[in-house]
Amino acid sequence: MKKNIFVLIAVFLLLVMSSCAASSMSNSRQTWWYSWIVQPACSPPCWENIIPGETTIEEAIGVLSKLPNVEITNNGEYGTSWIFKDKGAVQVGSGDIQMNQDGIVKFLSLGNATEYELTLIQVIEKYAEPSLVSPYYCREGLCDAIIIYPELGMALRIFAEDTGEGDRHSIYVASDTVVKYVVFFSTNSKDKNLGGFVDNGLFEDFVSWKGYGVYP
Repeated sequence: MKKNIFVLIAVFLLLVMSSCAASSMSNSRQTWWYSWIVQPACSPPCWENIIPGETTIEEAIGVLSKLPNVEITNNGEYGTSWIFKDKGAVQVGSGDIQMNQDGIVKFLSLGNATEYELTLIQVIEKYAEPSLVSPYYCREGLCDAIIIYPELGMALRIFAEDTGEGDRHSIYVASDTVVKYVVFFSTNSKDKNLGGFVDNGLFEDFVSWKGYGVYP
């Protein structure tokens, strides 16, 4: 009798775990990063077959208009913006495209708007380790930092505690550091500013990636 009870309990627990796993996957499909990390249509810097440096803004808008969870919110002089929605029409993320003067996609960014956070270890497990780190703007104990994959045309934006002193800023990058945004940029450019991604001068103090730990 006891053996049967244990078997029933075990079966019940397995059903609960399966249900949770299914629910977790269902929720993850509604996040901004599902089509980038879990089931990408193409490899970075391409996203949903939109390629910075190649795709025109008209082609990009055509792709976006066909995605079931995307609502375009703005088409302007410099590009287009959109939001991701879940099945309940609740915003779960956002996106933005900037184009160059020729109407070609220059940058494509995706950002989070849910509690389903993406961590750095998830990106590294999918795309390997990055090459560069730059804590470029620190204020009131918090740093806005960039982790860059130059060869992939991909940059991750994170926010981390400023562990430095005075004007010497530093951050601690861990496996569970939350990735807030990803930016895709062209890898075809031969200039020294990562295809124009650093035109604004925010990336003057790059350091090489050396694993999890303190930067710069």
